[in-house]
Amino acid sequence: MHLRLLRSAAAMFFLLLFVAFQNGHAQFSIQPYVQNTATNKAVVIWYTSSSQSGFLRYGREMGQWLNTLPTPSGTRHRVEITNLNPNTKYFYEVGSGNAVHVTGELYFFRTHPKPGARVPFRFFAFGDFGDGSDTQMATAAQLIKQDRRHQFALLLGDIIYSSGSRDKYLSDYFPVYQDLIRHSAWWPTLGNHDIKSNGGAAYFEFFETPANNPRKIENYYSFDYANAHIVSLDDELHFSGNDLQQQLDWVKKDLADAKNRGQQWLIAMWHKPPYSAGTHGDDEDIQKYFVPIMDEHGVDLVLCGHSHVAERSFLLNNNRIVNKDLNSYPKDGFKPGTIYVVSGAGGKTGSVDPHPLMGFQLGDVTGFESIYINGDTLIGEWMNDKGERKDRWRSRPASLRCTIPIRFTPARRERDCTSASASPALRQCMPRFTTCSAGSWRA
Repeated sequence: MHLRLLRSAAAMFFLLLFVAFQNGHAQFSIQPYVQNTATNKAVVIWYTSSSQSGFLRYGREMGQWLNTLPTPSGTRHRVEITNLNPNTKYFYEVGSGNAVHVTGELYFFRTHPKPGARVPFRFFAFGDFGDGSDTQMATAAQLIKQDRRHQFALLLGDIIYSSGSRDKYLSDYFPVYQDLIRHSAWWPTLGNHDIKSNGGAAYFEFFETPANNPRKIENYYSFDYANAHIVSLDDELHFSGNDLQQQLDWVKKDLADAKNRGQQWLIAMWHKPPYSAGTHGDDEDIQKYFVPIMDEHGVDLVLCGHSHVAERSFLLNNNRIVNKDLNSYPKDGFKPGTIYVVSGAGGKTGSVDPHPLMGFQLGDVTGFESIYINGDTLIGEWMNDKGERKDRWRSRPASLRCTIPIRFTPARRERDCTSASASPALRQCMPRFTTCSAGSWRA
């Protein structure tokens, strides 16, 4: 079955190339794919096998194009489309000269909802996959089946084995995932295998991220999607000395700014998990440098790869369990904490041993994490390569886990329970409370 999937994916890729570029048109070496989307912009990139100029047309309806954007002569073509509306679907087509090479209802992108918007959305999260294996193909087939429900993907490192070389992207990434990346942005984080070939040169060539840090580098970055703020950190190339300190200073400020702007969900991703008992164990350096920042800033969810298994922690703070419920966080009140998910079996797989901080573990199978956010609720599911759900859990954001003591006299009770002039901290906590008693707020 998996071999058939592998052959089918490769055959379809080359068939599309033939159909799109018959009659003498130069072929794509990489078909168009979407990158670096935001509320008002998107980037589309493609490669041609010979040097030529190109163009991209886009619009909210096919055939009713709002603009045509040219690309200069070359083999790499990049178009940045700006001044777009938030949370809007745009179709696009790509061509050169007088010829259109790709068009149709499958070529589109969506801009992000405005920051803070309570718009439901889903995304994939998985790592450790680009090895050309049958298990990679099987997981990719499930991603394609569930694609319509998901708006984007987080790639948790080790995107290409065994060294992140350019030729392996051309064989084990673009042909496999083309049906997905031509209409949705996939946001990466560096893995240890991604940097073995020329320091990750192919990774930095093919992926484009916001580079919204003082150094203007793409190793670490962040973006908003509706009421979620997502940050990607580098535990590979900028994980020592002054490089590490600059990254830590940046992420502290970035998370604080996101909270001050009212982003309800704080999500972080990097490659190596602080806690795991799969093909890799706990990482003490990650626990030393990254975990305290997650604790300090109330990050709700951390997503990692590296260990080729599926794992989900209990609610953790300061390397300890603060809530041991298996399915709902937080069940017992307002304790701060973070959930750590290991989703490092997007193609690779391995065995797992028990870990005291983990509420769910599964080895010797491939699959991906699916995250659904709707207002105050986050639901995570781990799906295997057969489309079977093996784990399901839910959480509420740290901003609703109130730890501040709130006490009122009876005279203040009625006014302060509903007052629009209440302090920002109190207003932030109000949605989490259902009873206002004479002496205190109660859940």
